Amino acid sequence: MGVAYCIIKGKARLGRKNCSALALTNVNSNHKAKLSKLLQIVKSNFNVRYEQMRRHWGVGVIGSKSLLRISKLKSGT
Repeated sequence: MGVAYCIIKGKARLGRKNCSALALTNVNSNHKAKLSKLLQIVKSNFNVRYEQMRRHWGVGVIGSKSLLRISKLKSGT
C-alpha cells in the first residue's frame, strides 16, 4: 500500500501523552522537503526492513534468579 509507518518509543515524543497514533493529512509547502526526507528515512528503516526485523529475536539474557540457580548447580551445593 505504500503507507509509511514508524514505531516511536514513548507517546510523549509525539507531542502528547495521550496520543497513540499520528496521521498527517495537510502539510505546509515549506515543510514538504523535510517531510519527504523523513518519509524516506522511515520507509528505509521500517517498511523495507520489516521481514528482517520481524525474524530477529532478542538476546538470551539470564535473570538474577537463574544465574544464582546455575551457579549453585555448578558449585555442587
